Amino acid sequence: MTPQKGFVRRILVEPPSLNNNTADAQRLEKCLLNELSTDYIRIPLPVLKKLPSNLRSWEFKAKAVLFKDRCSWILVDLLNPLSNRSVLGAAVDIGTTRIVVSLIDLETGFEIVQKGFDNPQAAIGPDVLARIHYSNQKLGQKSGQKLDQKFSQTMDQNTGLEELNSLVIDSVNFNISALCKEHGFQKEDVYLFTGAGNTAMTHLFLGIEPIEIIKEPYIPCVNIPDTQPSKNLALDINENGVAFLFPNIGSYFGGDLIAGILFSDLDQKQAPCIMVDVGTNAEIVVGNSDWLIACAG
Repeated sequence: MTPQKGFVRRILVEPPSLNNNTADAQRLEKCLLNELSTDYIRIPLPVLKKLPSNLRSWEFKAKAVLFKDRCSWILVDLLNPLSNRSVLGAAVDIGTTRIVVSLIDLETGFEIVQKGFDNPQAAIGPDVLARIHYSNQKLGQKSGQKLDQKFSQTMDQNTGLEELNSLVIDSVNFNISALCKEHGFQKEDVYLFTGAGNTAMTHLFLGIEPIEIIKEPYIPCVNIPDTQPSKNLALDINENGVAFLFPNIGSYFGGDLIAGILFSDLDQKQAPCIMVDVGTNAEIVVGNSDWLIACAG
C-alpha cells in the first residue's frame, strides 16, 4: 500500500495591502481551499490566536498540518516554514489483549517505529464482556472494604468505565512518550492520533458507556465518532492535536476491521478474498468490490 501524503503542506498566503484588506484568517482560508481543492476547511481558535504575528514573522509562508475527516479538512496547526522539527502522527491498534503504537512521519507517510504492549485493562477482565460489565459498576459498590463516609461518597462518584478509560489512555500516553524519547522526538511533535479497535474497545477508549452493546437489541452508543481535539480524550500529545477513531459497523464489527479492509484494499478486489483477524475476538471478512460479508465471535 502506498503511503498517504498530504497531511503537511507548505503554503504561501497572499500578503495584505491597501487594495486587499481581507482578514488574515480569510486569506489563509482562501489559500488552503485552493491548495486542497475543497470547499470548506475548519480553522481552530488556537491557530487564530497567534495568526497575525506568525504570518508576518514568517513572511506569509507557513507549514500547514492538516487532517481530513468525514465532514471537512481541519487545519490542525500552522508551523514555521523553516522549522526542522518532525511532524508526527500516532497510529494505534487498540486490541483487547495487545496494543500496538506506530509513529508515522506525516511529511512522507512512512512508519518510523512500532511498539506493542499489553492492554492494562486485561487485569480487570480478559474479554470485552467482562470489561463492559465492570464499566457499569460504581467503584464504591464493588469493594468489600468498609469506607469512611467521605471516601465512600468520592468512590461512588467514579465508575468502572472511568477506571478502564484511564488505564488505556495512561498506557497509550506513556508508550507514545517513551517511543518519542527513544528516537529523538518530543511528544509535542505528535499532531495526529488515529485509533482502531473493536466496538467495545472504541467505546472504552472514548469513555462512552458500552453497556447496551451486550444487551438486546445490542446497540452501540455510536458507530461513527467525530474527530476530537486530543485534549478531550486526555491524550498527551501536541496541545493542538486531533484524534480520529475508526468507525464501527455494529456491536461486534469494529474499526479495526474497517482499517484492515482499507489497508488490504479488500473492497477493491475483483475476485473474492478472505481476511481473518485472529485476536482475542476473532473476525472474518469475505468479499470483493461488489460485496462484503463479515462475522465475529
